[in-house]
Amino acid sequence: MPSEEDKLQGTHSSRGSPISPAFSRWTSAILNYLALIARERFCASLSTLQISTKQYAALTIIAMYGPLTQIELGRQLGIDRSTTVLVIDELERLGLAERRRDPRDRRAHALTLTEKGQETLASADKLAAEAEDEFYAPLSSAEREQLHALLQRLVVSLEREPE
Repeated sequence: MPSEEDKLQGTHSSRGSPISPAFSRWTSAILNYLALIARERFCASLSTLQISTKQYAALTIIAMYGPLTQIELGRQLGIDRSTTVLVIDELERLGLAERRRDPRDRRAHALTLTEKGQETLASADKLAAEAEDEFYAPLSSAEREQLHALLQRLVVSLEREPE
């Protein structure tokens, strides 16, 4: 019976190219490859709503922490100011978010979701859940929970300041 490693080495990606043996050797390479596939699939599902993953992330952050200034949103997204402006301009063009005077600072604008933005976010959240369920279908519920916990532990560890 072939091992999991043998199976992985013999598989082909959706692009038709064989998965390199490096993927079975280095966990980080496997994670990178899985992230690529997950992102492609999620982008494809979001395209039905005509939004990008960055726009989805921005909608999520505005809904969770808003109203936010452009600087606060950019920090939360981990993107530079010029990219933040492009994301916000597109959200406004699509009617998903709007800039309003920030009550905390009259010189700044705060970002809020429009009703259409809230509806789009709800639809995108559904698509995200469906994509995640499909992506992790080969794993049992317990395996998914274990993987999630392990990955969260790695994130926490890597985000710590070096001593």
